[in-house]
Amino acid sequence: MSSARARGASSVARGARATCAAKKRVKPPVKRGDGRATELEPASLMDVEENHALEQFYYDDSTLSRLMTIARTFERPLFMCNPSLASAWERDVGTACVLLDCDLRFKTKIKGFRAFDLRRPFQVRFPYDVVFVDPPFANVSPAEVKRAVDLIAATEAQRAAPCYIAYNSDREEALLESFEDSMRIGRALGYKSVKENTQAKIHLYGPKV
Repeated sequence: MSSARARGASSVARGARATCAAKKRVKPPVKRGDGRATELEPASLMDVEENHALEQFYYDDSTLSRLMTIARTFERPLFMCNPSLASAWERDVGTACVLLDCDLRFKTKIKGFRAFDLRRPFQVRFPYDVVFVDPPFANVSPAEVKRAVDLIAATEAQRAAPCYIAYNSDREEALLESFEDSMRIGRALGYKSVKENTQAKIHLYGPKV
């Protein structure tokens, strides 16, 4: 073998060894849980299917009844990110309410619907006397929820309205720092398509009922 051919063969061999070494260094991806709240099929409300990508989940019947019992002690509720309660109020009570929500599919379903972004709150003129919030808590902090609740208020009466929040108890300390007058109320909340172990962590917070 000539020296030129030998050098060429040596170069090819080095290249092959380098490729093999590189392949050995590449580690396969580690499989981790995706952190989703559910693997169940989306539930529907008023023919609107849950959008799990937006952390949209509807209450089960037991929780809806429980929260409506609280809501009925007020006259003019405002529901933030909470179409479950807004639809139940309009169906069962029938008096005026407001739903602030980003899901435009509810625009033609709920009379009191107003398009809303939690991070871009605006003042609401509706004279609400209570607020119920079920925020996408994996992506929105308690401080952001508090800011939204504060900034929608246009009057002293609105600012004095009690606020009830569905939130993950894993972040309870942060929530109670933002909503100082709140406490955990009763048993965990139930949702139609959330995994049981996740549901067990979701509670209602607010002033004592």
